[in-house]
Amino acid sequence: MTFNYNHITIIGKAIDLTAVEFGGDLKATLVLKVDRNEEEKNLADNITCILWGQLAENALAKIEKDDPILIEGSLNITKSGAEVQTENFQLLKTKNIHL
Repeated sequence: MTFNYNHITIIGKAIDLTAVEFGGDLKATLVLKVDRNEEEKNLADNITCILWGQLAENALAKIEKDDPILIEGSLNITKSGAEVQTENFQLLKTKNIHL
């Protein structure tokens, strides 16, 4: 019996977000800077995350440069590299509340 399950969860900072109309649907490309470890902050990977449709619209409305974001999706590896087909995202920043 074999088991196959492709799921990835990553946390990083938004460094770029662009969108294009593609086949009648909105496609957003989000690039996350993901630190490799806590001790060496200068080692990071830029991970490309693809968002479609309403998820792409939500990302464009809510995500700003340097926002910390959690991404859930599946990993796709192609000839041009690896990318995450995003199924969900969550902003991890908090709003300053003054009482």
